[in-house]
Amino acid sequence: MSGEVSSVLDFLGSEITGLYRFIKILGISRRELDVYALILTSGGLTANEISDILGLPLSKVYESLSSLLSRKWIFRTSDRPARYYAVPVSEVWEEIKKTINEQIREVEEKILPLLESLSRSPVPLLKIVLLDQSKIPSFVRRILSRGEGEVYVSLAYRELLDPTIVSDLKKAAIGRRVKVLVSQEVYGDFKKTGLNEVAEYKVVDKLFGSGVIGEEVLIILKSSGVMQGLWSDHYYFVELGRVYFNHLWQKP
Repeated sequence: MSGEVSSVLDFLGSEITGLYRFIKILGISRRELDVYALILTSGGLTANEISDILGLPLSKVYESLSSLLSRKWIFRTSDRPARYYAVPVSEVWEEIKKTINEQIREVEEKILPLLESLSRSPVPLLKIVLLDQSKIPSFVRRILSRGEGEVYVSLAYRELLDPTIVSDLKKAAIGRRVKVLVSQEVYGDFKKTGLNEVAEYKVVDKLFGSGVIGEEVLIILKSSGVMQGLWSDHYYFVELGRVYFNHLWQKP
């Protein structure tokens, strides 16, 4: 990498930090921004060249390139090896604004009406239980064993593919419709469990957490490598979870 490109990237690195704080809500990673900035300032690059310049494993480079291609931030040639070029910043920014406006409209049309009706409801506002990691499997089983309607599951953590939870999911799929969002990161392990053969599923690039939604809702997040859960059987929290799940399920 030339000294000129290096200095440009050093400058962009400090500027991108501020930009990242703003657009990370769209699921765009810092690595993707770094790859895009490099391609933007360097012209056509191969995956191997990007890997060498940024010091990233080739697998991570391809992961970022795939995401950037799907977002239409970059395009590639049909050469072998393929070379990647950046879409002009102005076009990328228009796409970002379009996505933000769509998400704002989603909130205004679906989330806010639910919250407004919640504020007028005589039903107690909060009915939430905080769970440590050891209690999560039993609450997953609780949700899967209650009711007869659809069950929505999002899987972002490999820990949720332990034999107990997998067995409960397979049993639930016998008599109920089970829909699973699974992150690209854990998709390989997901297939090994056989869940892909009994449940409807969709692979997504990223999930910000995991969860199970039936007649109750369990949201699972990870902090410092440890999972924690938030459980509720409050109608409005369940509906909020369903709305967000279906939003992700229907996204192309």
